Amino acid sequence: MLPLLLSVLGVIILLFFLFIFFVAYKLVTPSRLIGHWNPGDFGAEYEGMELITEDDVKLKGWYIKGDERCVILVHGYSRSRWDDVYMRPMMEMLWKNGFSILAFDLRAHGESGGKHTTLGDKEFLDLKAAFNFCRKKCRNIYIVGYSMGGFLALKAAASGMGDKIIADSPFIRVDKSGARGLKYFANLPPWLYFFVGPIAAKIANINIKNLDPFSFANKLRVPVLIIAGNNDPLVKLSEIEEFIRISGRNIELWTTSAAHVRSIQVNPKNYLKRILGFLEG
Repeated sequence: MLPLLLSVLGVIILLFFLFIFFVAYKLVTPSRLIGHWNPGDFGAEYEGMELITEDDVKLKGWYIKGDERCVILVHGYSRSRWDDVYMRPMMEMLWKNGFSILAFDLRAHGESGGKHTTLGDKEFLDLKAAFNFCRKKCRNIYIVGYSMGGFLALKAAASGMGDKIIADSPFIRVDKSGARGLKYFANLPPWLYFFVGPIAAKIANINIKNLDPFSFANKLRVPVLIIAGNNDPLVKLSEIEEFIRISGRNIELWTTSAAHVRSIQVNPKNYLKRILGFLEG
């Protein structure tokens, strides 16, 4: 009887870890969002462009032509430049207010190269490539990032990259946001992240230390605006407030009633007013 029970237990454990591996693989290999619209649909003059990162990943994007003030838009996990929640409305609103915009797909997203997302680790190289592209064209460079892109924007602020930084719903504690994400994206129990996280890091060769914003919180070198939603299921306001407190810097925090990266939808006109007020102030 005991050998049978041990065999059944062994099969259960094997199936559990096969499931964990599958979830981890899916976490770092999100579905690619590729749409059918382009900036020309709202009247903008634009060009398709390619960037090559320091580690030789090819990124695809659009450069929308405006004046010498450039905004780099950085999307979040599992999204792309074709995102309709924040990327498209921001492209259109900023372009209509005279800005040039660089919108591109992070690695393993949209049409860009790369097999796995590293959840913000090597994506910083993607943002550096975008920044270097804009340095050749722009007088002022601003970075606006959402979710994972918001984390990258904060890291850029610590590197002195850009004149001003806006981070909307940036993840602060990747483990906690990852655990909440299992519930939010896949309706799985958050405790599974204890197993999923390390395996995902191994699959995608992620250096977890590079995903800790507290490691650079007190090194921010340019003005920062953080936008946070009180009803965000992935990033808690208390975590953002902790980051601001540790930074010791005069970070502007705008809190809304929105869910994750949805502040732009609550009141688009007020959102644009706040964005422009910060960038042009």
